[in-house]
Amino acid sequence: MKQEELMNTVESFKSDSGSVLAGVMGGRLAEGIDYPDTSLEMAIIVGIPYPAPGVRQEALQHYFDVCFHGKGWEYAVESPALRKMLQAAGRVIRSENDKGMVIITDGRAGKFADSIPDLELSNDIVGDVENFFEA
Repeated sequence: MKQEELMNTVESFKSDSGSVLAGVMGGRLAEGIDYPDTSLEMAIIVGIPYPAPGVRQEALQHYFDVCFHGKGWEYAVESPALRKMLQAAGRVIRSENDKGMVIITDGRAGKFADSIPDLELSNDIVGDVENFFEA
């Protein structure tokens, strides 16, 4: 999508209350655009955005294993995934006055609990969303 088309789409999203805007992790919508005030109140992250496997990724993980005493998976796989999730979450909460919710639809999200502020595991996402926005 060209920059002008992207900006028109974003402006249309911001001006229409209740609208939905979908993007991919690591893309311009998830990391490069500001959504001020209440224009973005929820982000849904579908799956953990782990890097794609491949020769380069395996080499990077091996390099980190050697250099950092077996922490290759943490540095080459988990850290980039966490950074992408936090970037997407940061689109929702931009100031101390913002109110929003980020949902990660992956059971493995709990392993990032120490790195994601206020992470809560849920067995009733619909109920939790309703309660959050009623409060």
